[in-house]
Amino acid sequence: PVARGHLIESMSDGILVLDDHGRIVDINPAMQELLDNEPGTLIGQPVSVVLKLWTRHPDELLNGIETRTELKVSKSPPRYLDLRITQLYDDEQKVNGRLLVFRDVTDRKEVEKDLRRAMDRLQTQLIEIGVLQSQLREQAIRDALTNLFNRRYLEETLERELARATRESYPLCVIMMDLDYFKDINDTYGHEAGDVVLKTLAETVTRQS
Repeated sequence: PVARGHLIESMSDGILVLDDHGRIVDINPAMQELLDNEPGTLIGQPVSVVLKLWTRHPDELLNGIETRTELKVSKSPPRYLDLRITQLYDDEQKVNGRLLVFRDVTDRKEVEKDLRRAMDRLQTQLIEIGVLQSQLREQAIRDALTNLFNRRYLEETLERELARATRESYPLCVIMMDLDYFKDINDTYGHEAGDVVLKTLAETVTRQS
């Protein structure tokens, strides 16, 4: 009695003690607070009276030697309980009841939710960063007007392509193109017209490549 008074009564975990028929024979104050019920109304009742408040299949929880699960308490705000069910034995090691321990893990669940949300945000940011890096990479190696690869791309890839051609023994050619009288187009029709000519040439070359 002294040990029970100092331990069970003061525990923050809810405690239910069952007999070998699954009936409630003891309940501590923490469990009473979870249920918002007077303990006297529960003593002698089957434990399913309590469990069916939080799960559809209360009998399944009592089948094993030891069971552990999480339950959601429909309060405002909702609460989450970690339930551990352990068999109790008499002096002859025969099962004569069960001990149910309900631990409030709502704070932990909220931390887990916050962590998942933070991870989701981080994942989204990483994807956005990857897209921006890809865009910046494209902008760095392509001409803004024609969208053709620029000199920087040539410097980065030519040496690699030459090495690959040598290693795999296939020919590699480089073609240089020039527009005749392009300055006359700019001088006569303006730079906007010259830009149109350059973009048209680029599109033509791209289609033919």
